[in-house]
Amino acid sequence: MARLGFLYAGGTIGCRGQPLAPVSGEEMHKAWATTEELPQPAQWLALDPAIDSSEATPTDWVRLMRGVLTLAERCDGVVVLHGTDTLAWSAAMLAYLSTLIGSDGVPMARLACPVVVTGAQRPLFDDDASLRAGSDAPANLTLAAAVAARPIPGCRVAFGGQIMAATRIVKV
Repeated sequence: MARLGFLYAGGTIGCRGQPLAPVSGEEMHKAWATTEELPQPAQWLALDPAIDSSEATPTDWVRLMRGVLTLAERCDGVVVLHGTDTLAWSAAMLAYLSTLIGSDGVPMARLACPVVVTGAQRPLFDDDASLRAGSDAPANLTLAAAVAARPIPGCRVAFGGQIMAATRIVKV
């Protein structure tokens, strides 16, 4: 069985309350660890501070890549939990940052483990840390974990029942 690392970067998937407010990586991990319906990570890492997906910058992409590399050292696959506003851009940057391109434009090497980025339109947990009814998060996370468990390197996005190349998506 593949050892999966989960990188919590923020976003709606990890929000609670009205209006929605992000929870800390520690709160997210605690709620996650007590929820049997979710795939359990071998390693958990949270960005601190979390990324506000509506304002992600190149500096955030470097932070994301560092987190992915940290988990990739210990895991067979990495799942990144990210906000939807800039998920497509962050996924594309992870794909480019994890691939070494030669002077002829041909990929020479890439990160050996799969990296799968996902998020949600509705939060994963309610205020009482139970799974939120009607959330797309559990299905997106289950799909992302299944893809990350496959020994196929590269960066992909798992969202809405689809698996997509990280460099070929946009949010509509």
